[in-house]
Amino acid sequence: IASGPDAPAIETLLVAVAVPTPFKVKGVYEVKYAQRGGRFVRHFTIERGGFAGTLTVRLADKQARHLQGVTGPTIEVPAGASEFDYPVFLPPWMEIGRTSRTVVMAVGEVADPDGARHKVSFTSLQQNEQIVALIDPGQLSVELDRQSIVAEPGRSNELTIQVGRGQGVNVPVRVELIAAGHIAGVAADPVTLAADQATATLKLRFAEGAPGPFNMPLVVRATAIKGPSDPVVAEVKLEIVAK
Repeated sequence: IASGPDAPAIETLLVAVAVPTPFKVKGVYEVKYAQRGGRFVRHFTIERGGFAGTLTVRLADKQARHLQGVTGPTIEVPAGASEFDYPVFLPPWMEIGRTSRTVVMAVGEVADPDGARHKVSFTSLQQNEQIVALIDPGQLSVELDRQSIVAEPGRSNELTIQVGRGQGVNVPVRVELIAAGHIAGVAADPVTLAADQATATLKLRFAEGAPGPFNMPLVVRATAIKGPSDPVVAEVKLEIVAK
């Protein structure tokens, strides 16, 4: 076998036979505003094509665009169901005004005439099946009284935190310090602000010796839980300067 007169001959060729996917995930094209740092839900329908089993839906392996940090769960669509809602979480650092496009995939198991079972999947990059969102400001904000602090081994340092809540976020807010895994020797106990509280103090503790390396910022994260599986998140970076 040769692909052309000047191409080298191929002595062997492997051929695979795939089982067709009977089902399709369908959507209606829509563009909605969505707040960063929160959940956004998209409705889909299923054209089953004779398939009656359970489907597993998650983010697709191949996306139409960069996800920009968007995440989504793996959900199970019950056997026989003809529609489902899929939630994605939009991270708090997304650029306001940017269009986010996310693609999902559905996986099911079908049997061939011999009874053997095969996993098949469906995904579509067409805009009707994309989760399209225009990014708006989030419902929660967090600010610090300063953008950097000095790391003094064996000592502590305090930060004043200001939390802003949007409409509907009249719930307690948990504030915590997030450090990359390679950064050692710095910690802070999380603090919780009551629903009517806007300011708090976060106390950072630096270990004896040589904490760090502080070659990237730490993150101060504020989280409000509006309802089951409905967090609202805000973040701000904090630079640590080694003494």
